[in-house]
Amino acid sequence: IFVKLPRKPELPAEQHSLTYIEAEQLINSGVHLLYADCITLAARSNIVIRLTDTHDLSTERLYISSHDTGNSVKAILSQDSATFVRFTSLNVLPGYLFMGKILEVINKYQINVISMASSNVSISMMLTASRDTLRIIQRELHKYAEMVMDENMSVIHIIGSLHWERTQVESHIMDTIKDIPVSLISYGGSDHCFTLSVHTTDKNRLIIRYPDNFLRGSAQPDSKPDKKRHLKAK
Repeated sequence: IFVKLPRKPELPAEQHSLTYIEAEQLINSGVHLLYADCITLAARSNIVIRLTDTHDLSTERLYISSHDTGNSVKAILSQDSATFVRFTSLNVLPGYLFMGKILEVINKYQINVISMASSNVSISMMLTASRDTLRIIQRELHKYAEMVMDENMSVIHIIGSLHWERTQVESHIMDTIKDIPVSLISYGGSDHCFTLSVHTTDKNRLIIRYPDNFLRGSAQPDSKPDKKRHLKAK
């Protein structure tokens, strides 16, 4: 994951801050940042969290509060070893029952769904599950849906203040990857996360492009580029 850090230690906290919701989004996506309960308790009492460098306690690395700085994109997280699955209806069940059936089976086998998109005839998911589990699901749903799978996928979470009223954020994100094949886009389920799914072979190109395009802030031409920190996800 890449998060925006200050160019100089004396820059204000707004240059490297997250809201409580954005921090929770990172944690739920697998980042070892803090315990989720710490964020919940801090948000409930409006307590500011300051993360410092263990080698230099005077250097603040991350500032978490209720204050939204207005920066659209604040962090970029990637997850590997995901599987893309599309369930296309065989028109045995009406749409509302078809979706209910798919979700019932996913819940039955406790599948971790990373992101999802749907239409009136199909449901696409990025999930993590073993091949054996996916084969069982395919056998169980073969009367209701055609199931297509694609392994070796990566999921990119773009986290920040991405409310629909912030115009042109989505188009900027998509313009950055206009020459990279995208399997699934999930947006609208949260005001703080835009999720893209690509083949793992294309992931590195995204990881290189997004920090350059979104995490530089408003640096002047003669300013040094922002530092980028890589955090380990689960």
